[in-house]
Amino acid sequence: NAPNADVKNEFLDGGRRMTWFGGSRMHDGTHGIQNLIRVGRKARNGTLDEADGIILWVRVHDPSRKGFTPYVCLGRVCYDTHAPGTRPIEFVLKLLDYDELKDSQSGNKEMSLFEEIITEA
Repeated sequence: NAPNADVKNEFLDGGRRMTWFGGSRMHDGTHGIQNLIRVGRKARNGTLDEADGIILWVRVHDPSRKGFTPYVCLGRVCYDTHAPGTRPIEFVLKLLDYDELKDSQSGNKEMSLFEEIITEA
């Protein structure tokens, strides 16, 4: 999240889901948004084509650097819900690889990078 952003992406359900907001020019009729809904629903229903899918890349604002951290891949996501007619358009996406990300450093006493990201957002 940018420090002065009008909207804030948040992780929900302990990081299993997250909010995502489209850009200022994105709306229900935008091709990219329609594609996100179509592919996201296929992922949710387990009917994805081999060439389809949505991968979530995030970065976190780091006030000490006065900028953002490098992007980190949080794996596959699927459509959960969206708020039609909103500007910016708001989605809730489900992290399909949540269990793998959560367990990736389960033997480590330090917080994993994934846990840091979902608690900072």
